[in-house]
Amino acid sequence: MSKSKSKHTKQEEVAGLRCLRGAPPPRNMADDLMTLLELSKKARAEFGDLLGSFLGMAPHDDPQHAIGDYCHKYDLEPSDLAPAIKAAVHLLRESARANIARKELAADVQTLIGDEHADEFEKLLLAWFEKFQPELRTELVRQSVLDHGKLVVDTHWRMERITSSDRGEWLNTKVAVLTFNYREGDDDRRVTLHLLPEQIMMLRDAASEMLE
Repeated sequence: MSKSKSKHTKQEEVAGLRCLRGAPPPRNMADDLMTLLELSKKARAEFGDLLGSFLGMAPHDDPQHAIGDYCHKYDLEPSDLAPAIKAAVHLLRESARANIARKELAADVQTLIGDEHADEFEKLLLAWFEKFQPELRTELVRQSVLDHGKLVVDTHWRMERITSSDRGEWLNTKVAVLTFNYREGDDDRRVTLHLLPEQIMMLRDAASEMLE
């Protein structure tokens, strides 16, 4: 892939972007994005799936493996495509952070690459923004919690019955076993709790109130 040129030749000519809260874009972002226009029609159609791997939308898909497969399929060099992917990922992540709408991102893209290719980027990039933005925003919430404490990421439960113990016989009481998988910093951990029927009802009532 050769380096297509945007309408801008000097970094200072590019106005501030909404997704960057008025700051100018990183050097070469416009030219890096322009290389995406050299992708074939079929490659463009699958670019969003590749982009999703780098955005963390496909947690079981290793980004480096994904770009390798993609480039092999369309006879591309990963090193040529990598700057464009980096630019697109940065643009979408910052747009999610700034919570801008699609039309505002479209204006940013137009600022970067001009009017001539706006329709092409509408299909190539902006359509994927609406698909990925909700999950990107959710991830920002997760990270905001993780910055300051423990975040529950999954739960598992089962019901048991206590018949007897060294404390007494014929107790015949249901007990819920509830395991919280949580993340603290970079560590994945879990804690298991036992709840009697009255605690289960308390948890149910609390959850109902929190969801109102």
